Amino acid sequence: MTDTSETYIKMCNHPEVQEGWELKPGDTIYTEWHGYLLMAHCGCAPYYRAINLKGDVVSFGNETEWTALPRQDQTQEMCNAKPCISVCNHLSGYCLTRWNNHGGDGRWYESWEQLWLAFYMHEKHGLTWTGERWE
Repeated sequence: MTDTSETYIKMCNHPEVQEGWELKPGDTIYTEWHGYLLMAHCGCAPYYRAINLKGDVVSFGNETEWTALPRQDQTQEMCNAKPCISVCNHLSGYCLTRWNNHGGDGRWYESWEQLWLAFYMHEKHGLTWTGERWE
């Protein structure tokens, strides 16, 4: 399961992350629609069926605003980091230290999803997470 923390939701709620995102089965999204965290069950536009964290099946239309919460593998794909993925999964401390020593932002992150998203935003868009927003 992906990171569903308030911090990660804030990190993901940025046009550079959300632009062009197509909801697929298995994706996790956050919507202010009843404050649900949802795991997409079926991306059948114009309506989507999803399961909330309580296990209830809910439906919502494509007019509902939502924030995709990419899984670690999805942010790695966004970075085109496939050759590095298995190594990074096994050498977590090394990867974090190496990135911080070679141009990273020096912050510690609470999850792999946060770390990979910060790496993506830094490398692809020149943005750094301040703890509250991207700058």
